[in-house]
Amino acid sequence: MAKVLHARALRNNGADYDRPYLQIKVDPETTLEDVLRPGFWAHHAQTLKVDSLIDILSEDGGMDVQVRVVGKGVGMVHVRPLRVWVRKEEADAAGEPELTDVDIPEGYTVSFAPTQRWRAMTNEPHMIISKNNMSKSDAIRAAIEHAQKAQGIAA
Repeated sequence: MAKVLHARALRNNGADYDRPYLQIKVDPETTLEDVLRPGFWAHHAQTLKVDSLIDILSEDGGMDVQVRVVGKGVGMVHVRPLRVWVRKEEADAAGEPELTDVDIPEGYTVSFAPTQRWRAMTNEPHMIISKNNMSKSDAIRAAIEHAQKAQGIAA
């Protein structure tokens, strides 16, 4: 018995339908919980379709996630994770606590730049004291160590 192909399937190289497959880059501070929240996608609600696939990559390489759009509402898009890879912080493996913005010493800034990864800087004078850190915690540690050295405190 011969298989009957529909004209629509023939136009799409045998596929039943087309679906959007998108890739976005997100800020390094964006978490998996953020991208799974329906409101995160509010600005894309009009363009995404149910069954669309989205690859989400963080600029620092710390997150690589693929999600499928499973539903839409006004100003929200519901997604389901299909594939998740998130870098496990070296600090977690060493048992060291995760550092946050409140741990950054006064007079220092920690930020991400694609060409320098996570970096620590002094505010006045503006100087980069550490760059190419794999995580924000590593850059904060570098700022803390520098501040202690600058104050004459042994690190």
